[in-house]
Amino acid sequence: MTISNQECGRTVFYRDWHPSVVEKIDGEYHIVKDGILSKRDYTLLFNSGDEKHHIPVQTTDQLNCYNEVTITGAVFRTLTQENIRLGIYDGVGNLLGYYTPEGYQKDTEAILAQCLEYSNTEKRLSMGKLLEISAIHNIRANVRYYIKQGRPLEETEQLLTDGMSSVKKSSSMDEILLQEARCRQAYYRAFNSILENEAFYFEKRSKMPPKDAINALISFGNTILYNKIQQMIWKTSLDSRIGVLHAANRRHYSLNLDFADLFKPLIVDRVIFKLVNLRQLTKEDFIKRNDGSVYLTSEGKKLFIRSIEEKMTDRIMLNGEYYTYRQLMEQEIRSYQRYLLDGAKYRPYKYY
Repeated sequence: MTISNQECGRTVFYRDWHPSVVEKIDGEYHIVKDGILSKRDYTLLFNSGDEKHHIPVQTTDQLNCYNEVTITGAVFRTLTQENIRLGIYDGVGNLLGYYTPEGYQKDTEAILAQCLEYSNTEKRLSMGKLLEISAIHNIRANVRYYIKQGRPLEETEQLLTDGMSSVKKSSSMDEILLQEARCRQAYYRAFNSILENEAFYFEKRSKMPPKDAINALISFGNTILYNKIQQMIWKTSLDSRIGVLHAANRRHYSLNLDFADLFKPLIVDRVIFKLVNLRQLTKEDFIKRNDGSVYLTSEGKKLFIRSIEEKMTDRIMLNGEYYTYRQLMEQEIRSYQRYLLDGAKYRPYKYY
């Protein structure tokens, strides 16, 4: 069986980066190079032609394929037996889909609770406000940091503060989403004041396709974060198809997008600012296509994925204890689940 992507890189040990394979702390592997994935004895074998790498199934939770990878049928049997998920991306970093073993069916009680919450207009609106205010608050935290660094972003800060007030007064989900769009536009306009690298000028947000390097980084980084949160939700009884802010319509997944909005400015955006300002990324890490779209090269993907993984291990003080961002996200999802099933108080995460 062949599953196609376009470009890809290599796999590497999390703390000791090997030129080919990346083993993450939580047993997540990223395959960013063309090759064949097959079953070999008690492991999976990735053969890129010039290199072979064994992936131990006993310590693997998720595989991510970012390029042209041929997958044998025996691999899917192994993935099912070992409860390993597979994320499949095209060569430019867009998610094509997941393979999830049968064991990831959801608990009916949690699904019913999510449906009741979603269908109750008043409760959904109230929760939507809480999520959006926290998301804008975390965007504003980035802006305030750079104000302290001498950037002239006071006007942006005020627009975000006003946006939070407007969300609080909103009477519909559409009004909340309108305020979100305005706040994000104001935030993106501030990027050129934050970025200290003229080679990475950012005009405006463009998604499909990204038209410049910063848009390519935002899109790919967001996709990585969506995937990570999706994995965390799979470990609970929640169903990602039923979100709050993001409507449960034609999207395959919505809830992971809601949680991701809280952490995108703290993880993805901060990684982008660091890599660009420290000039760890250059124009050579991007490809411009004939249609004007811009995407990361294989080496660029490898650096960016590694930087996101490292950021996930940063430790943050919360209520007198230190948590990594990974732990904060897992705690966020569990807190929301307790709110739905047990009526526990839930307040979306705010960075201070």
